[in-house]
Amino acid sequence: MPALIAAGVYGVLGGFVVQALLGGIAGVMASRSGAPDRRRAVLTYSVLAALPGVLVLSVLDWIIGPW
Repeated sequence: MPALIAAGVYGVLGGFVVQALLGGIAGVMASRSGAPDRRRAVLTYSVLAALPGVLVLSVLDWIIGPW
């Protein structure tokens, strides 16, 4: 239950919109990169786009306090 509440708070704070924008930007950057190994570029950009959201969710209890 606490994880569900944390995800809801994250969404209310605008996290879902930020993740969608970062994912879109990462997709455009990966498609425009001239990398010979396109799969590796897509993986790299997608990990970099997801990292801020994962880090915020992992420390959300430190930011807003324990549930």
